[in-house]
Amino acid sequence: MPPYFIGQILSSSTQGQSAAIASSGDIVTSSDFVITSLALQSPSENQGPQSTIVIVVGIGDKEPPVDVSTARDMIFGTRYGTVNDFYIKNSYGKASLSGKVVGPYKLPENACNIDQILEAAVKVADREVDFKQYPRIIIFAPRTSCVSHDGYGSVGKRVEDIDTNDGKIKASVSWNFVSSMAVAAHEFGHNFGLGHANLLICLTCQNTEYGDSSSVMGVQDARDLSAAHKETAGWLKKNIITASYGEYLLKPLEENLPSGAIQQIKLPRATGGYYSLEFRQPIDYDEGGPSSAYSGVFIHIPTPNFGLITNIVNYNPYDLTPLLQVGRVFKDEANNYEITLKRVDEDGALVSIAPYGTAVSPIEITSPNGGESWEAGSTQAITWKSNGIPEEQLMDIRLVKEDRSEIISFGNIFTSGSGSAQVQISPFSSGSYFVEIKTSFNGQTLFDESDDPFNIKNLCEDSDGGKNYNIKGRITNIRGEELDTDHCHTDREKYFV
Repeated sequence: MPPYFIGQILSSSTQGQSAAIASSGDIVTSSDFVITSLALQSPSENQGPQSTIVIVVGIGDKEPPVDVSTARDMIFGTRYGTVNDFYIKNSYGKASLSGKVVGPYKLPENACNIDQILEAAVKVADREVDFKQYPRIIIFAPRTSCVSHDGYGSVGKRVEDIDTNDGKIKASVSWNFVSSMAVAAHEFGHNFGLGHANLLICLTCQNTEYGDSSSVMGVQDARDLSAAHKETAGWLKKNIITASYGEYLLKPLEENLPSGAIQQIKLPRATGGYYSLEFRQPIDYDEGGPSSAYSGVFIHIPTPNFGLITNIVNYNPYDLTPLLQVGRVFKDEANNYEITLKRVDEDGALVSIAPYGTAVSPIEITSPNGGESWEAGSTQAITWKSNGIPEEQLMDIRLVKEDRSEIISFGNIFTSGSGSAQVQISPFSSGSYFVEIKTSFNGQTLFDESDDPFNIKNLCEDSDGGKNYNIKGRITNIRGEELDTDHCHTDREKYFV
């Protein structure tokens, strides 16, 4: 099958600036992908009840973002939608939050940045808190002029000791400047040693921080952690395989399954690091996504830094649709992989991993397959080969613009075994496009996409920055008036100027 994604592009490294405190604005990326983790604490510290002190403070005349009762329920509550419940379920029952909430206290106006807020909050709470009992600290405070984000979290425990009346302590700290369970869960994820969930945009290798909307560590919706993050935290251990070539049945990541089930596939990359594959279903915090979120397999490239960062491979930021759908093949020549999702059903997601260049596709697009040039308004032939499926078949054919901003669907075309279809191109189409062909056979969805984009050229001259396409001439409108025009038009449109 032609490559659906090109491995050489994906092997490019991301560049960025490291940060020991993670926030909604920091870039936390790495220049290489390796298989080790640099979490700033042992995963053993993430097991069992996490003894946590929550301090609610105002600053100057600014009130706290939450009251004590709301903070207590948000952090320690046992119902769905609390930080405690979120981590009980994400850790498969291995971690929970326990402790107490103190405050509200009033901090002086000069408590501006996060270190000043921490120091002042500990000082004012010291008279009623034995801080040696709490290796986790959560602060709710109003936003100040020194604070530009909704929250911050230390990645693992702070390197610096925290001075208290009970002596110096080491603790993780998260600062919350809004009343949001998702933000609180995100920052506490940093406290567990986790980095951000970013996006690596396919075909351009652009890295978008927070671009992974499938994880609470990405865009701040309270969705489940990725398999790589659960592994780093020490919660996903027994159901991980480092795979070679073969077929593997992925089970839903959200379920607490016995040993022997596969919930993460790790594929070592010769170019560094590994691919992490996982399968999601609408369970608990992963409910509420589009149906496409549960019909494919997510591919991540984990990146160690100050805590493990995950980079989901996809086309667009904040897209909940997994890259690998049934019938599609992820091809990586540099690392000698072809990864195919063969089926998704009640048993799980069946993934086939083969050497590069060996997978046989039921559909192989032959034209246009990259580099061709078509004229807008023309009639063109789309051709393909069929392997192991009936010659007479309904084929769903569409053109997809390279940046995914436009989809032109020709609907289901009955091909009568010809392996080709004649399509009429819109006179207003212009730019780089891929062809996609999809069909169903024996209960499976079969799919192919052209190797590379081809070009549709609009023959009208453009003189106004793309607002109108121009062609000189005269037309008669519906009132019988003859007019000079610089608009491209179809026969229908010349009567409706």
